[in-house]
Amino acid sequence: MEYVAIVAQIEENEFNEIVKIGESLGLELIINDFNYDLEVANGIRFFYDKMKANKLVQLILNPKNGASNKHTTSDLLAQQLSFYFINKSDSAFLLFIESLKQSGLRYDKLFFVFASEWENKNEIDRIRLIQCSFDEMKNYFTENNSWYLWLYSLEANSYYPEFWCPLVFEIK
Repeated sequence: MEYVAIVAQIEENEFNEIVKIGESLGLELIINDFNYDLEVANGIRFFYDKMKANKLVQLILNPKNGASNKHTTSDLLAQQLSFYFINKSDSAFLLFIESLKQSGLRYDKLFFVFASEWENKNEIDRIRLIQCSFDEMKNYFTENNSWYLWLYSLEANSYYPEFWCPLVFEIK
């Protein structure tokens, strides 16, 4: 259900640095597999091609407690971001972006994609794009409870998340 990935136009040695940092933080990296998560395959392929990218990596966090059930989605990373918003608990994703910032990574284009259910061909070109720095991306999660698009229902008198519209951070 949750999909967190990097789409980049980047040199191989710089991409290898991303992989090294991710692995050092215990992330599982699914590299250049557009069909790994079928709920977003159409959208991620469209975005990758539009951005003229040369690298794609999905970020997955698996439980540290030795649980045998490996995750195939990025749901734990997204869940940690919600917990970070609520009680400022640790977030592997935020540690990852802080490490990337510290590394002095060089790239032509670097995008962080948060998506779920990005498969409707009639809406595939619609995203929420935020152009920002690494620090501004971290601030987004300090001020927002996850990446979802939150809408308000007048009938229910409450907020609810919408999953159809991906959130993309373009790092400047």
